[in-house]
Amino acid sequence: MCGFKAFKKDVALKLVEEMGYDTSLRRGIFWDTELLVRAIRNNYKIKEIPIWWKERNKSALYFKREIGTLAYILSFWWKFTFVNKPKAG
Repeated sequence: MCGFKAFKKDVALKLVEEMGYDTSLRRGIFWDTELLVRAIRNNYKIKEIPIWWKERNKSALYFKREIGTLAYILSFWWKFTFVNKPKAG
């Protein structure tokens, strides 16, 4: 996800603690998506604020490097869909 994200300090610390530090770097560019998914799952308010953004000519995304995140994304999806379902109510 391209864009600027800002969080209240206590919320950011809680979400990062929940995510865990990715020493293997398997999470790759998925880290901010995971952060937002976890924020939604924890019922935090998300507010979109438009900002001016100037794109660079060259992307920092490298397909060969980022394809490695696919296994992490699928594992994350599986856990959030079937293993760690939110409690009803």
